[in-house]
Order: sequence, then structure tokens, then C-alpha cells
Amino acid sequence: KYLVLGGLSFPYDEPALRWALREGKPLSWLIHKDHKGYRLMVSFARPAAPISTLSAKFGAIGIDFNADHLAVTETDPGGNMIQSWRVELPLEDKSTGQRAA
Repeated sequence: KYLVLGGLSFPYDEPALRWALREGKPLSWLIHKDHKGYRLMVSFARPAAPISTLSAKFGAIGIDFNADHLAVTETDPGGNMIQSWRVELPLEDKSTGQRAA
């Protein structure tokens, strides 16, 4: 048996889904019911992303991940520090889901 649903749109990564359909790639479908109604989810293998090599010829940015902040440093092409700054991560009083996001 077949179920045909028209007028569907996938707001996230629809071009990759169209590629998978066009290439005949296997799709895995899940119909999920939650408090908002039904959701249709699809999973599929994506094409491999091209490998790129980053060059430090214009300098680089280093990021140190800490429990409560990110420490960021910018360097010039010779590796000399240009500037450093912190990005606060105010995670206190946040839910597990909010901290994981």
C-alpha cells in the first residue's frame, strides 16, 4: 500500500533531500505525535562534504572552550597575538537542554 501526502515542505535542508530523492538514496521516515500534533521526519545519507585545508596565511583564531566562557585569541600570519577576548557562557540556572544547545 502507498500513502501519498501532498503539499509537504521541509524547512531544513530541502535541497539535500531533493538530491537524495533524485539519486535514489534510501530514506528513513518517522511519523511522530507530540503535544503540537504530528511531525514527519526523514533521515538520509548526505553526499560527502569536500575536504578543505585551512591556511593560516592571513592569521588564525584560537578558541579555548571553558565551563563558563570561551577564550578567543586572534593571531597574525606570524603567530603573534593581535587580540584576545572572552565570550561569556551564562549557563547558571539553565536547564540541561539549554546548556546542551
